Amino acid sequence: MGEPSDDQDAILSLFCSLTAFLLLVGNGWNILGFLLFTCSLYFLNKLRKQAKVNVPDDFQVIIIGAGVSGICMGKKLNDLGIRYTILEKAPALGGTWWENTYPGAACDVPSHLYSYSFYQNPNWSRAFSHQKEILRYLQDTASRFGVYPHIRFGQRIKLNTWDTSSNKWTVETNGGEK
Repeated sequence: MGEPSDDQDAILSLFCSLTAFLLLVGNGWNILGFLLFTCSLYFLNKLRKQAKVNVPDDFQVIIIGAGVSGICMGKKLNDLGIRYTILEKAPALGGTWWENTYPGAACDVPSHLYSYSFYQNPNWSRAFSHQKEILRYLQDTASRFGVYPHIRFGQRIKLNTWDTSSNKWTVETNGGEK
């Protein structure tokens, strides 16, 4: 059986919040009940999907690099419905976590803090995760949020040119593509 949808999560959360509210208020815990209900509404609002953004037909975002930031930006642009391409010089995503495979490569930030806000990982195997585990997390994130199809691997940037008349960048790769 698949994972519950965002709508199912919202309905279940609302049902649980209302039940807790009614139980607390029914037993004389009015202030706590209203506080719980207010907090529940706040977090339910965070579950709502962002509205798509209307952009011109020729609007395209180029992201340079499919590391931690590039993956995050791709996910956010997917949420907004904005067309984009990630140009990655390496043959795989992950940025520094793909490039650096030396023995003992690990994060110097506690693992629970080294997660995307939209996709927390409560199952890190250690306080300061190793390279392979972080790379798997990035690969999983890119798959889950539909970023992979937007990545073009093996693309090095040769030249970025700003056109003042059109207010647009032209990005040229080593392969001559623009």
